[in-house]
Amino acid sequence: MENDQNSLPPFHDKPSLRRAMMAQRTSLTPFYRQSYDRRLAEVFCAQQFFQEAGSMLIYLAFRGEPETDAIIETALQAGKLVAAPQARRAGKTMRALPLYNLLEVTVGEWGIREPRETAENSLAPESFDLIVVPGLAFTEHGDRLGYGGGYYDRFLSLIRPDALTVGVGYNFQIIDRFPTESFDRRVDRLVTPEGVIICAPD
Repeated sequence: MENDQNSLPPFHDKPSLRRAMMAQRTSLTPFYRQSYDRRLAEVFCAQQFFQEAGSMLIYLAFRGEPETDAIIETALQAGKLVAAPQARRAGKTMRALPLYNLLEVTVGEWGIREPRETAENSLAPESFDLIVVPGLAFTEHGDRLGYGGGYYDRFLSLIRPDALTVGVGYNFQIIDRFPTESFDRRVDRLVTPEGVIICAPD
């Protein structure tokens, strides 16, 4: 499949790696992107951790991220509590808002789809059995490279110890290593169109 293997050279700084990964992700043709996304959703929804989770926080795709709509639809049909992030520039905060269907979304401050505001309170980070996070790059040890705002790192520092964090990405987004910081939060699993990686600390 197109761009199945990551041919990027090694990077020693995050900004260069972010630019390279975004460019490679953008280069996917619609045919391959749809094929990858369909297979990724199939792999994800077949996992025991998804089937057993009663509640999940999951991102809504943005700027070439792997599409999650099919996963969300499956979760809602199964009666799971589903929420999606809302990121705020002020204070660089992120909160989880209930998501009841994909028609009741709006575009937030960053141009990212998010649930419409309601009278309901946002859900606490401790509410979720499963948290699905995007990333520009990952390692098999669970390191995750985000966009640099730290929104997910701060949110993930507040979740339950038994909650499972899962990064999703295309195969070429998994690389050997990249610079990390002490505050970077690792994920427990990685799901790609080719399967699941159980992340082991290095």
